[in-house]
Amino acid sequence: MTPLRRGVVSVLAIGVLMLMADVDAKAQARLAGSVTDEWGNGLASARIILQSERGGGTPREEVTDEDGNYLIIGVPTGPATVEFHAEGYQAIASALDIRVTDRRPVDVELEALQFGSLFRDETEFEAEEGTPMIVFDGDGKFEFKDANGEGEGTYGIDALNVVMIIRDYDGPDDAYSISEPVLVTSPDDQFSSLTWSETTLIKK
Repeated sequence: MTPLRRGVVSVLAIGVLMLMADVDAKAQARLAGSVTDEWGNGLASARIILQSERGGGTPREEVTDEDGNYLIIGVPTGPATVEFHAEGYQAIASALDIRVTDRRPVDVELEALQFGSLFRDETEFEAEEGTPMIVFDGDGKFEFKDANGEGEGTYGIDALNVVMIIRDYDGPDDAYSISEPVLVTSPDDQFSSLTWSETTLIKK
C-alpha cells in the first residue's frame, strides 16, 4: 500500500469512528421496569425522575400504572440518575449507564416508612378463642392470624389506637385492602388489651 492510500484509509477510519461516536451520542433508548414494596405489591402512581447527562439538564418524569409498571421512551444513552418516589415509602436513587441494546428491566423495591410510635419489644395479643392473634415487633411490622388466614404488614401507634396496614394476606382476596388501614384500640396506655372488630385480644 502506498503512503497516499494509507493516509486515505486513516482519514476514512477516523471519519467512521467520529460518525459512530456522533450516532451513539444521539441514540435513544428506553427505560422500563416495576416499583413494588417488600411484599411484592405494585405501587401505583409512583414517580420516576430521570436525569440524563445528555438530556440537556431537564429531568424526565413518569408515573407507574396501577400495577406498578413504568416505561420511559426516548431516553438519551449514557450516564444517568434515576429516582423512585412513592407516598408512604422511602425514596431511592440509582446511577445507571443507559444503552440502546440493554433491555433488562430496572425493578426497584421501596421500603415502607414508619409512622407513629412503636412497641418497644415484640408484643403479642391473642383472643380467647386463639384468633385473631397479632404479633407486633419493635421495627414497625406485624404478623397476624384470623379465622380465615394470616398476613403481615406495617403499623404505627397513635394515642390509644394501633393503625395497621395489611400489606400481604393469605386468605379471601377481598378481606383486606392496603388502602384501608385496620384500626385496633386499647382501653389504657399500657396496652393491656386490644379491641379488633368487637373482639378483645389480651396481651400475652
